[in-house]
Amino acid sequence: MKLHHIAIRTSQLEELKEFYIRFLGGKSNEKYVNPKKGFESYFISFGEGPSLELMSRPDVQNTVMEENGYFESIVLDPDGNRIECVYKKEDGKEN
Repeated sequence: MKLHHIAIRTSQLEELKEFYIRFLGGKSNEKYVNPKKGFESYFISFGEGPSLELMSRPDVQNTVMEENGYFESIVLDPDGNRIECVYKKEDGKEN
């Protein structure tokens, strides 16, 4: 399994892009913009390894993560099975 990229949500898209370029030697693609969703992103590459996706969307900026109540990650096991790991908060209870 090879990690393709890691994503970070930010309300400071341009500032983070410049930080990773200036201080960590990354190279950025052209900004991707989806005007319908208000979504913007950059992919920052660091040579051979995984890239970093910086994402910004006004409706999820400044949202405290605990208020979202839903987190998901999908990984592959050694046999190639997709393992979905989900955290979902319901009615004030953790599941």
